[in-house]
Amino acid sequence: MSWWRNATARLSCAAARKPDPLRSLLFVPGDDEKKLAKGLASGADALLIDLEDSVALSRKPQGREITHHFI
Repeated sequence: MSWWRNATARLSCAAARKPDPLRSLLFVPGDDEKKLAKGLASGADALLIDLEDSVALSRKPQGREITHHFI
């Protein structure tokens, strides 16, 4: 029973702590491996892989494949 109380206490303390706010969001086209690698190395708080506006219609299948392997 003491293990359960400790685990519950730890979880409730962790849930009470607010996460740090995101300072930067970097949008990267999902069809360019070099840009994805540079984005990952940029130090941005979040990397958002775009498969809509920044990818040409003819490159969408390649973008999906590249993004799948990247993730």
